[in-house]
Amino acid sequence: MAFDFTGKTAIVTGGTQGIGLEIAKGIVAGGGHVALIARNAAKGEAAVAELGEGNKFYQLDVADAPKARETVEQIFTDLPQTNILINCAGVISTKKFDEIDDTEWRRTIDINLNGTFTMMNAVYPHFKAAHAGTIVNVSSVAGKIGGGLLGTAAYASSKAGVNGLTKAVAKEGGKFGVRCNAVCPSLTLTDMTSILSDENSQRIINGIPLGRAAQASPVTMYQRLEKPGHKWGIFGVVSLIGNIAIMAFYTVVTGWILYYFVKFLTGQNADFGFAQMIADPGLNVTYLLVVVIAAFVLLSFNLQGGLERVTKYMMSALLVLMLVLAVHSLTFAGAAEGLRFYLVPDFSAIDGGVIVAAMNQAFFSLSVGMGGMAIFGSYIGKDHSLMGESVRVVVLDTFVAITAGLIIFPACFAYGVQPDSGPSLIFITLPNIFANMSMGRLWGSLFFLFMAFAAMSTVLAVFENIICCGMELTGCSRQKSCAVNLVLIIVLSLPCVLGYNVWNWKGFSIFGGAVLDLEDFLVSNLFLPLGSLVYLLFCTSRYGWGWKNYTTEANTGKGLKIKNWMRGYITYILPLIVLFIFGFGIYDKFFTN
Repeated sequence: MAFDFTGKTAIVTGGTQGIGLEIAKGIVAGGGHVALIARNAAKGEAAVAELGEGNKFYQLDVADAPKARETVEQIFTDLPQTNILINCAGVISTKKFDEIDDTEWRRTIDINLNGTFTMMNAVYPHFKAAHAGTIVNVSSVAGKIGGGLLGTAAYASSKAGVNGLTKAVAKEGGKFGVRCNAVCPSLTLTDMTSILSDENSQRIINGIPLGRAAQASPVTMYQRLEKPGHKWGIFGVVSLIGNIAIMAFYTVVTGWILYYFVKFLTGQNADFGFAQMIADPGLNVTYLLVVVIAAFVLLSFNLQGGLERVTKYMMSALLVLMLVLAVHSLTFAGAAEGLRFYLVPDFSAIDGGVIVAAMNQAFFSLSVGMGGMAIFGSYIGKDHSLMGESVRVVVLDTFVAITAGLIIFPACFAYGVQPDSGPSLIFITLPNIFANMSMGRLWGSLFFLFMAFAAMSTVLAVFENIICCGMELTGCSRQKSCAVNLVLIIVLSLPCVLGYNVWNWKGFSIFGGAVLDLEDFLVSNLFLPLGSLVYLLFCTSRYGWGWKNYTTEANTGKGLKIKNWMRGYITYILPLIVLFIFGFGIYDKFFTN
């Protein structure tokens, strides 16, 4: 997309490479002309030759104030129609504060801040006299967040100065027709940023500023979007704890799925013995270690992208396979009874406990309340509105759930398995289905392979969140965060592994019978609903992000929009519903039995 620059000429400092050169190309593409400024004459002449006739190059180090003023006067003599200044020249400083010497400090400030001031000061009288002119300063997010990622103290200070200078000139120049603005990009891959290590580059990417708006982990998401002086960031730490809690048992279940895949693949699927499997601590620990170590190795070297691309195809294949299994399940003797149980409503069985259990399942399935949706949301582009994206997620999730029911419940009645037998449904009922299918070993192998990829993709997403939180909170490297969290997750997962055998205790019966059930209760009944309530209040309250900011971001792009008439429901009624789910869930668990 080209903007109209017809009849306009822009001075572009640092215009021979990187962002500056791309800006110059855009201006020329829009019918304008540029006066390029840079220190390297060879690059300057080459850039002007590439841009074509009507464009000129001026060799200059913007830190040389007298020469800069002289050059600006020459430009206005050569190109009197000049009406734009874009300050893009700059250097990066990556030294830590205690490593910065006077030379490093002055060099960074002289080029990034003083050079910007000198160029602005030199063109200002011309723009003021013409009562028209535009100044754009290319700053950095480092000037807003205080460094630590892209550049440290010297760089961040110089860019913070640019931001302050921009605001001051904008206020003073506005009445004279002089516009002044700053843009604050994050990491941009240019020759200047090539000095950054891969590790630092990835840290910057992970820290770019609820979901799509914050572009950050839940720990820093609140901090990026909250108003100054507020303390919403503490809930980011709670989200981190919730993510760790869910991984303490989800990794174990992922290990079970992987075990079943191996059994089918090797032809040992005649009799799995689910009860025997969970009673074997050595077996469970082995597969737990495989899952956790594999995930952290992938994340340590940033290899998860390849797995994610494979997973997309795996999920499509899994969906097709589920449809085949659903059709096959309907052929079983007793399938009709299972369908009646599944699809014909029994309103007498619906009470508060059932409703709360259903809502907790929805919270868990969509990972609402612990930052899961925020993590995935941070990768969503601006082309589609978040309301439309949300509807698509809900429809797909519901479709998958209905299809799973069509597989499970007819088979339960066909094989005499209790429909409320929990996780054993997938590990008992489905193997029976495969055992009665032609090429059942192949179908079973594919199903549990696809399920393993699906589960692993969730593990990777949550682990990535945990790792990034660790990096953001401590400033440590990715590898160190991976190493520490590797040990942490393994240790915290052991109670779930051993809860079916070594640590089998009847006191867990109130939660379902095992440590896993206790952990599931904590996540589903406490972390998820309370986390959802905090998200709601943060997005809608004037003490948080605020309704206006929330709806502006949510409605960006094509698709369904949040309407103002929804505000009352989202702001007041929905929080009460979530509070009911939380409160009744606690009451139902401890006071109705």
